[in-house]
Amino acid sequence: MNRMERVDTYEQRQAAMQRLLRGVTFGLILLIPFSVFFAFGPPADRNILSLYAHRGFYLSDLPLAMLLVLSLIADVPWRRGPLLVTGALAIICVLAFVSIPQSVSPPFTFYIAVRWLLAFYVYVWFVQPVAPASQVAAVFAAGMGIHALVGVAQVIIQGPVGLPGELALVPQADDASILAISGVRWLRAYGLAFHPNVLGGFLAVALLLLIPWLERLPAVGLWWLLWSGLLLTFSRAAWLAVALALPVALIAY
Repeated sequence: MNRMERVDTYEQRQAAMQRLLRGVTFGLILLIPFSVFFAFGPPADRNILSLYAHRGFYLSDLPLAMLLVLSLIADVPWRRGPLLVTGALAIICVLAFVSIPQSVSPPFTFYIAVRWLLAFYVYVWFVQPVAPASQVAAVFAAGMGIHALVGVAQVIIQGPVGLPGELALVPQADDASILAISGVRWLRAYGLAFHPNVLGGFLAVALLLLIPWLERLPAVGLWWLLWSGLLLTFSRAAWLAVALALPVALIAY
């Protein structure tokens, strides 16, 4: 094999690796909002929702683990993100580990600290030019369309749809997130997140990211679906965030 053939083979391998990294990145984007959780070990506190008190794996940990491995063997041109954001997240990670000896449950606190470290890695990864920002936005918005559709269905039937990993409750449950009107309990939209406020936050971001795509008809339909899901979360914080950010985003785009 001559030098030119070796160069071509190397470039082909790198191109294939970049496509794989891009695909796994899109998978991570799609799965981050899902609250599918597989617990292991006893809860740190039996009076707290399992999602908060158990150690375990999220569905999004699968593509995250793949990225951790692939980024070690791939030729990624690492670059630093904004110093203020990077520094703030790094400080949070350090504080999480420093607090372990003084915590009520050191093993569980260590688990939370590791989760913060993984979150920091996710931030650093998305700073890298692995995939075009427009594609990242489109994939995220499309994924949130699934959550919005499920959330609308939950409100219509006033209960969970019955999908695997779904955390919505019937409105009569004590822990259900509801809207009380004249003594009647109405279930708010959960989607496949673990709380309507969390779903509202994700939908607010998706609505803003979808703005550049509104010249296309499918994006317009998705836009109104996301709005429907956002309204049915009855998340006032998410409503306020969109109300404040949407005018600025429209001007910017």
